[in-house]
Amino acid sequence: MGRSLLQTKTDATGALYVQPKHLVDMYSMSRTTIWRLLKTMKQIPKYKKSFRDLGWQLKLVKLADFEKFLQEQERQYVKN
Repeated sequence: MGRSLLQTKTDATGALYVQPKHLVDMYSMSRTTIWRLLKTMKQIPKYKKSFRDLGWQLKLVKLADFEKFLQEQERQYVKN
């Protein structure tokens, strides 16, 4: 059995939250890249509520907001 207790969770509105390690698999990015993106995302005020800290081993991020953040990052990259 793995160390993870939970990989996904939905809230009352039906929004899907996933562990960062799940993002690594979904987007084929390294853990370091995901960590760096999440760190940047946390600093943006509109994404403050996109994170759930359910314990020292269980950190979750709202999948829809992460996808929106990636799209914004891509648009900024293309603009510059």
